[in-house]
Amino acid sequence: MAWWLTNIFFALLLCFLFGLLLGLLWWWFWRRRVDGIIDEQLTDQREAFAATRTRLEGDVRAGEERITALEGDLTAANTRAGGFEGDLAVATSRQADLDGRLKAADTRNTDLEARLGVATTRSNDLEADVAAATARSTELEAQLAAANERAADFEAQVGATSARTGNLEAQLATANTRADDLEAELATTSGRAEQLDADLMAFKAGGADTSAELEASQSRTAALEADLSACKSRSNDLSAQLTDATNQIVLLREHMADLEEFKANAEAAPSGDHEINALVGGGAPSWQSGTTSLGTPGAAHVDDLKVVKGIGPVMERTLNSFGIQTWEQLAAFTADDVAKVTEAIEAFPGRIERDNWVPQAADLVERFPLTDPYHRPTRETYLNNSKDDDPWN
Repeated sequence: MAWWLTNIFFALLLCFLFGLLLGLLWWWFWRRRVDGIIDEQLTDQREAFAATRTRLEGDVRAGEERITALEGDLTAANTRAGGFEGDLAVATSRQADLDGRLKAADTRNTDLEARLGVATTRSNDLEADVAAATARSTELEAQLAAANERAADFEAQVGATSARTGNLEAQLATANTRADDLEAELATTSGRAEQLDADLMAFKAGGADTSAELEASQSRTAALEADLSACKSRSNDLSAQLTDATNQIVLLREHMADLEEFKANAEAAPSGDHEINALVGGGAPSWQSGTTSLGTPGAAHVDDLKVVKGIGPVMERTLNSFGIQTWEQLAAFTADDVAKVTEAIEAFPGRIERDNWVPQAADLVERFPLTDPYHRPTRETYLNNSKDDDPWN
């Protein structure tokens, strides 16, 4: 048994040594092959490096020659640059002079454009004022014609009412006379009835005839009393109608006086925007009271100017300091007023027109008429009621 184990061990050992030998031979073979490949690659690289070195040396020599040529060109360019610098200094000086002259021309052009804009705006304002005055004159002429027609109608009504009053007065006088006659007749009949009563007591024997006469007298008395009551009622009605007619005549005469005043004001042909605005209601506006320190129409009441978009607390105090404190004053601004106020409040030109103060104020005056007692919203109450932070949205 031990002999077999020994033989197996030596067989395995021989196999291991044979395999080791074959592995060494295989490694030696591939080592030589790899070394040959590496040597070939190194040889190729050396040859390529030599060729590259030769090419680079040629490039360096060509570069040195090019640098030498460029140095010559640079020297010539520096010389030419010196001449160009002199020319550039002369051109720069001339350019600075031209720039100064161009800036002066631009400044003059800007000033002329601004003056042209102001003149154009002024011309447009004047044209608008003329158009508004013409339209207002036409409107006043129409109102004057309508007033004349109404005056004629009122005169006819006054004549008819006067004639009716005369008829009522005549009827009242007739009724009074009739009432007096009935009262006299009633007194006579009452005396006659009393006499008949006395005769009835004295002559009971003739009762049939006396009773018939007494009944006839009493019936006549009752009829006269009924007529008298009817006459008194008619007299009272006529008196009431006469009172109504008299009151109507008084009202018509007062209206006629107002129309005559309006006609006189319209025929006076006032000039100026304030006078035209004053005639809209048949005389000076009820809100106007004197003038402000700027010469614009004054007012007695005070509105919250902050309701107008574009006017804050500071601007409101500034306007109030000049006496401008109501929406009506803003709505009545003319082009001259706008210019005066703009200069007085030291605001940017065009702010009043840009923020539309005048149209906003006119809209507020129309929406919230001036009442007695005063009842107009403040900015806070206005915005709370509108549920909006912009009243002109």
